[in-house]
Amino acid sequence: SSQPRISFQHFLREEMAFKSVYQLVNQIKKDIQRAKNLLLTD
Repeated sequence: SSQPRISFQHFLREEMAFKSVYQLVNQIKKDIQRAKNLLLTD
């Protein structure tokens, strides 16, 4: 039984999806931090 080989394109797509999710999470963290700072300075 031969193992299914994951194609390089498929791997790249997964990598890109992971990176975009990671950037989205970081963006949300930044927005939350900015909101906290705005609330604290008021």
